[in-house]
Amino acid sequence: MKNLPLKIAFGILFTLFLVIYAVGLYHYRDQTPQSFHHTGSSTHQDWSQSLLHENPTIVASFLRGAKYFRHTSSFASLYVGNSLSCTQCHLGGGQENGILGLVDIASYYPEWDEREGKKITLVERIQSCFLRSENGKAPPVENPVIKDLKAYVESIRPFSENSKKPWRNLIQIPKEDLIPIEKIEVAQGKFLFDQQCAFCHGHQGNPMPGIPPVWGNESFNDGAGLARVYTLASFIQRGMPLGGANSLNNKEAQEIAAYIDSQKRPVYAGKQKDYPQGDIPVDAVYYPQRYPTNPLQPFMENKYKE
Repeated sequence: MKNLPLKIAFGILFTLFLVIYAVGLYHYRDQTPQSFHHTGSSTHQDWSQSLLHENPTIVASFLRGAKYFRHTSSFASLYVGNSLSCTQCHLGGGQENGILGLVDIASYYPEWDEREGKKITLVERIQSCFLRSENGKAPPVENPVIKDLKAYVESIRPFSENSKKPWRNLIQIPKEDLIPIEKIEVAQGKFLFDQQCAFCHGHQGNPMPGIPPVWGNESFNDGAGLARVYTLASFIQRGMPLGGANSLNNKEAQEIAAYIDSQKRPVYAGKQKDYPQGDIPVDAVYYPQRYPTNPLQPFMENKYKE
């Protein structure tokens, strides 16, 4: 009887753990085409209405593309070098407004890509995701994986022309709120990560099953978009933690992003060819053309020293 209050407290904590874990798995893994939705606006079309008048062949390709998008590392494993899937960066199946949203993104291609130094097609952009975020290799143009993912992205449409712009890409942290890379407090970022992120993502880059690792061999490589500090910070501020989006301020998001991007991750061999015009962004901390060594990593080397 003496241990009864302790057992009750443990039971409550364990139940809370299961609830949070289930929410994480739902968000990252159990997003079927029927459950994909946008929570910040009512301007997108319902999936059933969007596909109602499509050719059955297109619908079949879309559904396969949704499967690849949802479980990339499982169903496109030949081209994936880590454990990530598309929907773990493009939340809500690419329909989350301002968080790497993909609604109507296909209509912008071909478009100029600063990193590539040229205009690229939608297919080339998808291939780049495999090379960088998936740390794998690019599927050939005529490969079913590419064709079906392209069909999926092309099928994500806005309800009206007036709703196109708000969906575009990632809503960035305002320039006036950006902290110079050398002044971001990485130690504070570690503290915030341990407090806000580590429950799901792990203290040592070893997340719960179904949750994406944010550094280490199973994460995105150092040529990916989220390997840029300000890009990652904007993503964190807009979408993390799960169930608490926008709860971190711009300063906190940058500190967490700096801590994550101070970690070691797979090396993208093609970085030397990126930004051929020499305009490498200041937050591209893994690029030796800009920084001989990652300016955030001295913290990692000394974090255990008092």
